[in-house]
Amino acid sequence: MTDDEYNLTPPALTAPSAGDAPEAPTSAPVTLADQSYVTVGTWTPDGTTTDFTLPSSGGIAIIFLNDVIQVEGVHYMRDGSTISFTSAPQPDDPVGYYLFT
Repeated sequence: MTDDEYNLTPPALTAPSAGDAPEAPTSAPVTLADQSYVTVGTWTPDGTTTDFTLPSSGGIAIIFLNDVIQVEGVHYMRDGSTISFTSAPQPDDPVGYYLFT
């Protein structure tokens, strides 16, 4: 498992001048409620293991399988820091997560 932790700071927002069309930002830090840190990690599936461990039991987790967001209660269950997939990811299926704490 690999983890990287980032401190996310929301961008400053300013009102557009009269006549200016607002532009959508091309990228901006993510802020979820009062969440201020995100841990990014990956797991290496072996084709039989269904349970994987997050580095923390708190926060909001976004789980990816083959670069597709998985839905809690449909594709996996979470109990604290344990993520349990309904079926074992295969060895060639990249599995990753964002954990906002």
